[in-house]
Amino acid sequence: MVDLGIIDGKRYERFFPTREKAQQHMDEQKRALGRHGESAVALSEQDRILFQAARDQLATAAVTINEAVAYFLANHKAVKEAISLQTLIDRCVLDKELGGARKRYLQTFGCSCRAFAKGREERLAHTVTRDEVRAWILGNKYAPKTQRNYLGDLRECFEWGMRAGHLTKNPIGGDDGYIQLAADDEGEITALDLADCTALLRTAMLGTAETHGRAGTGRWTPISQPYGFRPLMGYLVIAMFAGVRPEEIKRTPLVKLNARERTVVIMGKSAKTRQRRVIELHRTAAVWLRLWLRLCPGIETLTPKNFDRRWKALRKAAGVRDWPHDALRHTFASYHYAAFQNTALLQAQMGHSEREDTLFRHYRAVQTVTGATVNKKGGEAFWALTPRRVRVK
Repeated sequence: MVDLGIIDGKRYERFFPTREKAQQHMDEQKRALGRHGESAVALSEQDRILFQAARDQLATAAVTINEAVAYFLANHKAVKEAISLQTLIDRCVLDKELGGARKRYLQTFGCSCRAFAKGREERLAHTVTRDEVRAWILGNKYAPKTQRNYLGDLRECFEWGMRAGHLTKNPIGGDDGYIQLAADDEGEITALDLADCTALLRTAMLGTAETHGRAGTGRWTPISQPYGFRPLMGYLVIAMFAGVRPEEIKRTPLVKLNARERTVVIMGKSAKTRQRRVIELHRTAAVWLRLWLRLCPGIETLTPKNFDRRWKALRKAAGVRDWPHDALRHTFASYHYAAFQNTALLQAQMGHSEREDTLFRHYRAVQTVTGATVNKKGGEAFWALTPRRVRVK
């Protein structure tokens, strides 16, 4: 008989026909117990603590460590290629560039992702955790809008890594990866008031532009150019009366404008959302555009040369000091909704999805920069700003 005492709460006894076989079994069990003891001693103190904690946690769910390991191996998706975080970002940016993404988007996207990767360049991408991202994005005290931009770009980068097989899951994707950010502290959305709109239109049509030219003395001298702002009328009217984004106007060729049919076509490659849309122009916008084409017969683009400098000069000459972000787009959305109360039409004009609340969150203002309320009466007055009324006023 072989008696090894109490093992796992039970008495260990075995019987054999001969002493030799019993001794052989005894030796085998001693060697096995010796190997088990050596492996236990080989574990570090930290490993033993982690092992015990994991065992206790599994015990609450009536699951053993062996069962947990078996379940993990059966459901775990292996990483096809383990790459560093820096390599993941570089490949993601390159793939977007080859896919036709615009240079400005690539710069912003890459800047966001590399800000997180700074100091973690050689870290394996699939080992990044949600808590690590959360600690970084909240610990740097970024503005709420910056936090959302960075988090969105990082989420997109990790999502691309999943599709490429470099990650098994998105650490900040889905409910498990949700990160609560600070409330957005953006100021109230405001639109230009009717006086500012009138001044801009009148200055563009009748104003004198101050330019500089060489007068033969070897010095730059100021030169007054009557009606020098007229080339900007097309941009101003489409932005103010159609709500088209500035970058979309710059990328739209003049041939896509049909003032007689009262339409302007924003091609997919020109649109921010990459979706083609046809904008039906209001009668007031069409009148202004036909006047612009008649006054500037040789015009070839919606944005003339030296546009940025001339646009700032126009605003200064018109006396418009307060210029909120996306001022003309806010102005269009606010007065359009006030006058017509047609949300579906306005969303289609601005290129928004019907399911989005972007219109009300970011573009429709309830007051102007001077504090005046944007109401139906003001909306009707805005859409009555024809060239004749502006000039007479």
